[in-house]
Amino acid sequence: MRKVILVLCIAAGLSSCYNRKASDLYPVATTTCDTTTSTYSGTVLPIMRQHCAITGCHTGSSPANGLAYDKYAGIAVVAQNGQLIQAIEHSGSVVPMPLNLPMLDQCSIDKIVRWVNLGYQNN
Repeated sequence: MRKVILVLCIAAGLSSCYNRKASDLYPVATTTCDTTTSTYSGTVLPIMRQHCAITGCHTGSSPANGLAYDKYAGIAVVAQNGQLIQAIEHSGSVVPMPLNLPMLDQCSIDKIVRWVNLGYQNN
C-alpha cells in the first residue's frame, strides 16, 4: 500500500511540473531608440539642457570653455570639430562629458550622433 501511495505522489508531483525557459517566464522588456527624427530643437537641445547646459557648466554669462550649449552656435562648434561625439562617447583625447558624472544613456548618445552625422542642422 505504501508503494502505491508513493508512486501516486511521485506521479502527481511530476505531472504538475513543466519545463519552461526562464526567458519564456520572465521576458526582458525591449526598448527601441528612434533616431530617425533627430533634430536640434526637438532632440539635441533638450538633452543638452538636461545634462550640459546647467548651472556651472555650459550655460550662463561665462560658460565652461566659452561654449554655451543652450544655444545652437555653442553646440555647433563642437559638433563640427568632432569633440562633441568624443566627449559623450568618452573616447578620443577630449574630456569625457558630462564632467564627473556617468555617461549619457546610449539612446541619447545615438540621437546626438545621428544629428551630427546628418550635418548638425539648426532645425
